[in-house]
Amino acid sequence: MLQATTTFLCGLGALLLLKATPVLAQVDSVRASTLPGRQVAEKAYNAGLASFNSRNYSAALTSFDQALAAKPDFAAAYANRAATRLAMKEYPAAVTDYDQALKLEPSAYAAYFGRGQAREATGQTAEAEADYGEALKVNSTYAPAWYNRGVLRFEHGDYQAAHDDFSGAVKADSTYAYAYHDRASANLRLGNFAAAVPDYSRALTLQPTLLPALLNRAAAERRAGQLPAALRDYDAYLTQKTDNALAYSNRGNA
Repeated sequence: MLQATTTFLCGLGALLLLKATPVLAQVDSVRASTLPGRQVAEKAYNAGLASFNSRNYSAALTSFDQALAAKPDFAAAYANRAATRLAMKEYPAAVTDYDQALKLEPSAYAAYFGRGQAREATGQTAEAEADYGEALKVNSTYAPAWYNRGVLRFEHGDYQAAHDDFSGAVKADSTYAYAYHDRASANLRLGNFAAAVPDYSRALTLQPTLLPALLNRAAAERRAGQLPAALRDYDAYLTQKTDNALAYSNRGNA
């Protein structure tokens, strides 16, 4: 009897990797000519971006504070102070700043996405899903919002909706290996075993070291009756990871 693979949805790992990478500043440097008479705010804002990009988050926070003290309606400074607080795992404060940024600039899709990340980190998954949806209303080509919403929907057991979101992610970014992987995993949960195989293959083409895709492709091939291919994938997986007892068991049953 085939058991569920140990990494059935790579989205959990992928999402953690996404969180672990530095949050990107959401707005480019402001030129002095664009805000006449607000040189103090501009200088502090640009210093904040430089510190943020150097991962010196405490210095970035101080600079964005200074920018907002000089210019209280500076939407970009709120958004990037929020991104800084998100990177520092100060999630409630990040949400507050994203709220203010969106009041000043309601079409800022990156602020919706960032607020969704902060809410997701505090367990507010329904609110996070709504924010990812708002980001997509503004920019339907923003692949991370499709992907993150898909992961939430997968975790809630809404596999068809998750599948559709992962499809949106790969349409927006055809190099999104995790989205291909997780669309395949959604297909597995939906019983579409043969359809899962090419998506796992695409994920492996894009990221050959993504071992869960190799193991899960073997499971999909086995369920689809493609036993020789399944055996090859189990063999390839076990040459690289020899401590997975479940993989040995499933290979023996193939």
